[in-house]
Amino acid sequence: MSRTRILGPRLLQPPTQPSTTGGTSSACNQACLDYIFTDQVATCVVNPRAGRETEFSLTQALPPKRIAVVGAGAAGLSFSITAASRGHKVSIFEAAAHIGGQLELARRIPGKEEFSELLRYYKSEIDRLQISIHLSTTFNEDVFVNDQFDLLVIATGVTPRVPTIPGISHSKVSLYPEALSGNITIGKNIAIVGAGAIAFDVAEFLTTSDASPISVSDFHKKWGVNLNGDSPGALVNAAPTETDKTLHILYRSTSKPAATLGISTGWIIRSSLKQQRVSISPGCSYQKIDDQGLHYTIDGQDKVLLVDNVIICAGQEPSNDLADFCSAKGILFYLIGGAKNAKNLDARRAISEGYSLGLTC
Repeated sequence: MSRTRILGPRLLQPPTQPSTTGGTSSACNQACLDYIFTDQVATCVVNPRAGRETEFSLTQALPPKRIAVVGAGAAGLSFSITAASRGHKVSIFEAAAHIGGQLELARRIPGKEEFSELLRYYKSEIDRLQISIHLSTTFNEDVFVNDQFDLLVIATGVTPRVPTIPGISHSKVSLYPEALSGNITIGKNIAIVGAGAIAFDVAEFLTTSDASPISVSDFHKKWGVNLNGDSPGALVNAAPTETDKTLHILYRSTSKPAATLGISTGWIIRSSLKQQRVSISPGCSYQKIDDQGLHYTIDGQDKVLLVDNVIICAGQEPSNDLADFCSAKGILFYLIGGAKNAKNLDARRAISEGYSLGLTC
């Protein structure tokens, strides 16, 4: 896979280099090199069994169960194909018109297009394992009772956290899924509220040209690579394509921005945003959002950013209202992925939780 990690706190990691065909190479590093560098057991984001083959065993389910999975994001899809491989009869219910959840957003980030291949794999496995999938479908009590399921797996993911700022409902304001969807108009001057990994993903999405995946020649220009043999160290001055947008990232704390970026690859996205002159301002207190833009206070001074858009990347909350219904009705259920815990959610954790539950349920 190319860059890994889902929207929140990090969609994915930057690739190390493009392939010779213009796509990105397999190089997320998140659960392999990053784990090695931090004295953890190396594994793989999309294959939790890698490097841990003796810990996991795919055994036949006895007896097989009828299982309803609500949510077709990373956790729900990982669980479904694992459980179905063991003989369970699995039905997936997804409110959206497509599978993917946060992966559907993640694959839109430049350099992360190979998440589309992961989704293609999941679609293929759904067909191969004869998993019943219901898109554009809201799961409710009637569905559970009428279909006589034995248990329910809630993988409904996360919702963006909306901070309390006067004017948060202003027409200039968008949540990060809207900004990444391509369904809204983004102007030239943009403020991003929040400086987590999602904010960095959104910033890269907005500052990168539409020519993605990046070509080999453009990659070399962007990072100052010269293979002609006529420059010391095969290096020249970097000449990235400059964006026509002006971006400002603002956040409340004074800690390092996007601290969850991968240890082996985080420097790449930081360098990329620096190339595009994206400003990053810590220690901000938001006052209001109005027709002018974003009013805030920093270092005791009141300021205003005259921006066209204010994009909110202020974290995520679990989307698990269905758990209350199940508890009240005495229905056996499991929570996985963002629905279980939105803090530090990424693709590795979501896929791993789905896989582990699929082996044991």
